Amino acid sequence: MSTVFLDGTSVDFSGPAPQSPLELQQLLSQHLESQQRLLIRFEVDGKELLNTNPQEFPQAFKKVEAASASQIQVFLELIQQAHGPAQNLSKECEHYAQAVLTQPWSFMATKIGDVIGQVGPLLEVFSCLESYSNATNPEWKEALKELLKQFEQKIEELVQAAQNTDVGSVSEILAFELGPLIQKSLDFIQNKVRPYFEAELKKTETTQNAQ
Repeated sequence: MSTVFLDGTSVDFSGPAPQSPLELQQLLSQHLESQQRLLIRFEVDGKELLNTNPQEFPQAFKKVEAASASQIQVFLELIQQAHGPAQNLSKECEHYAQAVLTQPWSFMATKIGDVIGQVGPLLEVFSCLESYSNATNPEWKEALKELLKQFEQKIEELVQAAQNTDVGSVSEILAFELGPLIQKSLDFIQNKVRPYFEAELKKTETTQNAQ
């Protein structure tokens, strides 16, 4: 007989229990979404499958242990994880803006590619925040959309300049556009988004304590 635990509590299904791990994951995700929570662990017979390709899921299971967290907690953790690397990236933009003018392009082209790749995690956080803002309409929704638009534009310009081996434009974009934009984004997260989620988390905790 298969057993399912969510946040340490055995799950009893009102109807037929899912027979495959994939069906179960989808069902739990839907249930948690209605409570503004997200799956953060999905362990099937001792193997973590949360971020595994669905095609690689087993067809059956004996025991599943899953864990969840509130969307707000997950977003706060994402923001914290992205802050340090993004801050370093802002400094790297300044450094490479100078280096690209003096170092061989064959060497710097790889470095510029690395910079573009490192913007990815920050944009992923912004993409998650955009999905949340579309559903909840916080006061910073439009400002976030504008930042994403600016990022897309500056990355496109940087890629084009790099493809054209236009080192002057690459240096200018890094120093005066992308670097400052990353710092502007960090300030936006710290001054607008983070306080919003911290306040929402406090509201949730107060409501739970009152029940």
